Amino acid sequence: MSFLQTRFFLLFFLAQLALSASAHDTLTFLNGRSMTVTDAKDASGNVEYTGFYRRGKLITKPGSLERYRIYSIDYSGGERSILYAQDSSLGNFRTQQEMGYYVQGQSHAHEYHKARWAFWTSLGVTTVASIFDTYRFDDAETPNINEAGLFKSEPTILQVIMPFAVTMSIGLPRVSLKSSTVSDRALLNDQNFLLGYARIGRQKKFFHALKGSGIGIGVGLLSYLIFKP
Repeated sequence: MSFLQTRFFLLFFLAQLALSASAHDTLTFLNGRSMTVTDAKDASGNVEYTGFYRRGKLITKPGSLERYRIYSIDYSGGERSILYAQDSSLGNFRTQQEMGYYVQGQSHAHEYHKARWAFWTSLGVTTVASIFDTYRFDDAETPNINEAGLFKSEPTILQVIMPFAVTMSIGLPRVSLKSSTVSDRALLNDQNFLLGYARIGRQKKFFHALKGSGIGIGVGLLSYLIFKP
């Protein structure tokens, strides 16, 4: 190995060593999301950091986030700083402890509540509804078998109504929580934890149902354009 190669690998090793020595801190947001950063610092209304992790890879790009968006900072040394404070003028009606359980519930839903069934259900329902919306029935007075059938009638207002109707019918009902995913059984009886979980769970159901409904209507209309007589 040449001198230049040895020097390059030495510099690379030292750079990696310096990065690993940076403090890995975790920011927990009020919406239940979290972000791993390096050298977090709470200063003048913002939380500053020297880098952040994206999909396990360290991005050495300094940045800052508004303090009011963050519930807590968990430092690499084990200390925890809670930035949230109860203040009705800011809309923070919960106490620190209550908000902690609420955030924990949201975080749990982000990780465990998949709601994929909402996508597939809405996709199936709206695809079938969209296709049959273009079905022409026989005229009872002057029956003609050649006039009846799929894609022989123009789409109706149902194509616009269906995505919203299906999304609402799927998104509004109560969100179910699998107790087996919760290690601390006491959380199952905590109202703030359950409300936080339900908030994110319902958001996921709405999003997946609306996405599936939109695709379903698109499939139905595309089928009409392709197969209409």
